[in-house]
Amino acid sequence: MSAVRRTPASVDAYIAAFPPEVRAILERLRATARKLLPDAQETISYGIPTYKRHGPVVYFAAFKAHIGLYPPVRGDAALAKAVARYANDKGNLRFPLGEPLPVALIERVMQHQAKRDASRALQQKHVGRQRCTRVIQRPHARPMALATTAKASAWARPAASDGSPGLGSRY
Repeated sequence: MSAVRRTPASVDAYIAAFPPEVRAILERLRATARKLLPDAQETISYGIPTYKRHGPVVYFAAFKAHIGLYPPVRGDAALAKAVARYANDKGNLRFPLGEPLPVALIERVMQHQAKRDASRALQQKHVGRQRCTRVIQRPHARPMALATTAKASAWARPAASDGSPGLGSRY
């Protein structure tokens, strides 16, 4: 039988479970995250340390031969090129344990992820404020209000060929 792996109760417990040389690296990552993300909530998600603001900003984990940093870098070509040496096929970063930790690069990644988190939060805030702009009638049904969000655009119906408002192929 294999041993049951338990989710650590805290980041302290997660870090304490590793040998001293790995612990030092994890503490360095933790200090970097706390410095760059002072308003982030430190928690355990997916069994690994996670820093959340409006959503998850950065995760890190220790493995047998490397330290992993998640999620993948997206939206900055220069940064993606800088981390290419450490990126796996999914884009997640793997820093080998036998090499010095590139702290300056990790700081750039964390800052980029924090900016992405802030822009996602701003987008969600604006989407939530949009209001209904029109009401259409469906035959044999209640009127349906359409919001101006992208989700609501799936309900938009093309006009009929005679110029009258059509209901499309769904009705």
